[in-house]
Amino acid sequence: MRTNHKAVAPFIAALIIMLVTAFAVAPPDAWGEDQGIDRLPGAWHAVTTPSGFGPFPALLTFTSDGALIASEPPGPFESPAHGNWVRRGRDVAYTFFVLFGGPLGAGQTTGSAKIVGTLHFDSHSGGWSGPFRIQVFTPAGVVVFSNTGTVELTRIEIESL
Repeated sequence: MRTNHKAVAPFIAALIIMLVTAFAVAPPDAWGEDQGIDRLPGAWHAVTTPSGFGPFPALLTFTSDGALIASEPPGPFESPAHGNWVRRGRDVAYTFFVLFGGPLGAGQTTGSAKIVGTLHFDSHSGGWSGPFRIQVFTPAGVVVFSNTGTVELTRIEIESL
């Protein structure tokens, strides 16, 4: 039996196009949880819930090269927070610091805080969540307060007018 190569070639090309298209347009939750790390860079609404306290909002920005910038409801003498994040298996570990100062013009640091945490991607919601620890230090580096809690991140979506 003789095969007509002219009839088989379009069938194979169509099959290849269908397979490539299926992989390219697969929904995000079909990518698996591991792919969430590629979706971390960007800006996020955060709801942090420290143990023993009610939730409060924050804003976090993760850059693609591993930097982290955070802001929370600012105190009058508090800097924005800066730090780094790194992939740890399917999770993300992060550490960032914030500085506390005195009245304007005083120019001295009155303390600092370090926040360390882990985030896990939820492929169904597209968000991140996980535990964190905060430590507040005197200028000499003595811990004066420590607490743990959880954080939930929701991406800041782009809206059109």
